[in-house]
Amino acid sequence: MIVRHTALALALSLAAGCTPETEDVMASSDDRIDFIFETDMGRMARCVNVVRLQMLGHNPRPSAVPTGLHPGNFQSPPVRELARQVAQGKGKEVEIEITGIDVNPQTAGVKCNASVSKPVEIGDYSFVEFASPDGRLGAYAFMRRDDAWQPAERIKLGFW
Repeated sequence: MIVRHTALALALSLAAGCTPETEDVMASSDDRIDFIFETDMGRMARCVNVVRLQMLGHNPRPSAVPTGLHPGNFQSPPVRELARQVAQGKGKEVEIEITGIDVNPQTAGVKCNASVSKPVEIGDYSFVEFASPDGRLGAYAFMRRDDAWQPAERIKLGFW
């Protein structure tokens, strides 16, 4: 899917007489983040904030619609258990590099609504949350299969 969109962008750029540069393509050093860019941000963000994953230990409003990312958001019992461990501070945060887009803009007056968390890995799973430029909030649990990260669960957290 990423290749098809990149090929289309290249074809349109060449037709318009533009010569695209490598840094013009929003990309990261991590397949999980590239998956989120492609699937949930549509590569349309002007900027992105890289944040730390915020996994709450429980739903702060159990009688209402869940708010925030917490283990109960996930359907699979093994994923829920690993999310609980991440909420307790276990797991390893992975550094990522992003190119082709303004990252963590510090310019006065620039509002960046898109964000992606650094992946947190625990065992063969990892967790990443995001906010898309159009206001969708969500998270993924990824599972490592054959040395590649595949989405195991996607959850919707609401809108900003």
